Amino acid sequence: MRIRPVRRTDIPRIARLYYETVHRVNALDYSPGQIRAWAPRIHPDAFWSRRFRHYRVLVAENGGAVVGFVELGRAGEIDCFYVHHGHQRRGIGAALMARVEREARARGNASLLADVSITAEPFFRRMGFCVVRRR
Repeated sequence: MRIRPVRRTDIPRIARLYYETVHRVNALDYSPGQIRAWAPRIHPDAFWSRRFRHYRVLVAENGGAVVGFVELGRAGEIDCFYVHHGHQRRGIGAALMARVEREARARGNASLLADVSITAEPFFRRMGFCVVRRR
């Protein structure tokens, strides 16, 4: 597995990964209505292209397949952080987090911040994050 900057050609795979992960993994902790509101459809490439302009986006790739991605904002905020539903609990998230931490330090960010789902909270706790506020 390798972690690298996003490429334009990754966007369709990221769009599907996001949608399928929300619908298969996060659906264990959220109602069908919440899931539909969160990811009502596979967003078009233009949606992701616009979004990615505001972040440093890193992709985890394994055997040519996109198996995860993360968005890192300028102030150290982590937004989307997703690992493919078929590749959970294999160290991909930990590898992405390690890379994000290095990138954030190189930018001079003193800390990282993330608003995470109920599903992702245990992972982020294992990575050293603490809950500041639940919404």
